[in-house]
Amino acid sequence: MISRSKIRQVCINYLYSSILAGEGGLDNELFWEISLEKPVDQHRRQLAKLLLHLTRASEDSLQILNTRADVAIEHMVGDMSSTPMRDAIKRYVRQNEKFEDVMPALRHSMEERMRDKVDEVELYSSSLMHEASVTIMLGDELLRYVSDYPSYLNKLEPLTAVVKRRRRLMESIVACRRSECLPASGETCGLARAAQELVELRTQLRPSVQEVADKILSQLYAYDAIIEPLLHNYTLDRIDLIDKCIIYQGLYELRESQLDLALVVSEASALAHRYAGPKSAPFIHGILSASTKPVVIIPQVEESTTGAEYSSDDESGTGDEYGSDKEYGSADEYGSDDEYDSADEYGSDEEFPEIGPIDDDGDTPILSEAELASFRDSEGGADIDPFSIQQY
Repeated sequence: MISRSKIRQVCINYLYSSILAGEGGLDNELFWEISLEKPVDQHRRQLAKLLLHLTRASEDSLQILNTRADVAIEHMVGDMSSTPMRDAIKRYVRQNEKFEDVMPALRHSMEERMRDKVDEVELYSSSLMHEASVTIMLGDELLRYVSDYPSYLNKLEPLTAVVKRRRRLMESIVACRRSECLPASGETCGLARAAQELVELRTQLRPSVQEVADKILSQLYAYDAIIEPLLHNYTLDRIDLIDKCIIYQGLYELRESQLDLALVVSEASALAHRYAGPKSAPFIHGILSASTKPVVIIPQVEESTTGAEYSSDDESGTGDEYGSDKEYGSADEYGSDDEYDSADEYGSDEEFPEIGPIDDDGDTPILSEAELASFRDSEGGADIDPFSIQQY
């Protein structure tokens, strides 16, 4: 059974790749090949590990086979009728040696941890299983020849015992081709579990992820409309694509799957730590939490270029809104004119006689009209320039 966490992880990768691909579209086959690359590699290594475990005593068994095969051939020397059986023994021995030649290469490839060595592991594992199947075929042929020569049955019994023992070994190796059918216990436990996981990923993960991702991709504009009012001093374009994908999936689970908010936020935060970084987790947490609450949008009042909207008392309010005179007191509270000195304290106008206007030069007083008239009478009515009085 595929876990929901695994579905979420692959779905995030699918959403990210699909949105990033844009109008060109995503190559589904290539995406799933890359997505299953890790479990496939794990299955390959588990298979090679089991093969090496099964053949751990194969080298010793081959030495015993060679020794008993030489003894059997010596017993048949000079008997022309046994030539086909001698040839069968030699073919079987050569095939077992060929089988053993693959073992060092497989062992070396398993010791290397580089990515390109995984392909070699698969190559050598397949080669080993192929050689094992050929060995089984030649062993069955040899046993038929032995049954055709009853006179050599006792002399060939040690050889046939080794052939049957190695046949059981080869059968266990060939059975690894159908690793999903192996029992999940004993020495085949690791390979059986890896094979079962790979089968589930291929048969269950892809349909589940495809279904969720297609629904999310069809509602991207609706999800953007939910996210945008929740952003303060921020825009959708500034949000990282991986953060958006995590938020999209969280909104889908809240609205479509009807999951609990705490569960969705917890899973989204885990995905953020895994793919986006620790700084994205609080941001995604806040967006998902705020999306479950009603959004209050405060309209902005546009400034008017004219004062017509505020011309009447009904719109702008009356003076009563700002308090009456009673609230602020009258001028009597600040003292009357009697409390302040009058002009008499500083002298009357008689103490400062009027000297009349000053001429343009600013230093000679100009005579008044009465003084000018008296000067004219004393001078016999001559015209007098009031601004040249110094000549007199």
